[in-house]
Amino acid sequence: MRIVTFTGVCCLTLTLLFSGCSPVINVPGPAATVEKDNAIQDARKTIERLLAEGSLTKAHDALRDALGGDTKETSLADLYTQVENRLLGEAARAEGEGHFDTAGSFYRMALGLYPKRSQLRTALVMTEEAVKLKIDECADELMKSGLVAYREGDLAEAVAVWEKIAPFYPDYSPSKVAIETSKQQIENLERLAPDKAN
Repeated sequence: MRIVTFTGVCCLTLTLLFSGCSPVINVPGPAATVEKDNAIQDARKTIERLLAEGSLTKAHDALRDALGGDTKETSLADLYTQVENRLLGEAARAEGEGHFDTAGSFYRMALGLYPKRSQLRTALVMTEEAVKLKIDECADELMKSGLVAYREGDLAEAVAVWEKIAPFYPDYSPSKVAIETSKQQIENLERLAPDKAN
């Protein structure tokens, strides 16, 4: 058995040598490294420009795209923490002003890009758990606002408020149930009082 295996390996090696192929796995050379460094620098310039313009959402998207490739979190560490902290700051500001849908969206963006490396996590103004809690709180506040409209008999307004939850918390079941129930009630009321103009 050893002779057959040894012979097979020898034949494979000779075939590779005579065919001009190398049995060595491709290792990125200097050109690939330079290309990767250039891509990181391009991403850095884009993100810095977008932040300077105040386009936080676009800066977030550019960072997400850069990290989706071969770029490591630490390659853009300074910008990474800057984008995340600004997102969290904007979320807190919007929450303080009672704009819970906007706050929830910013918190969701920050959570979606939350770093894996502990050295980056410690540089952020909120822990991952705290961000998740804030998303819950924003959904709860919108749920309460919708309930106020619902109790006042404004079903359409209640639905409109509850629908603001889905973009940042698509699995929030209380709003799904409330929307479905309210839409059914609206339908029933329309059947009972068809066209009041006649």
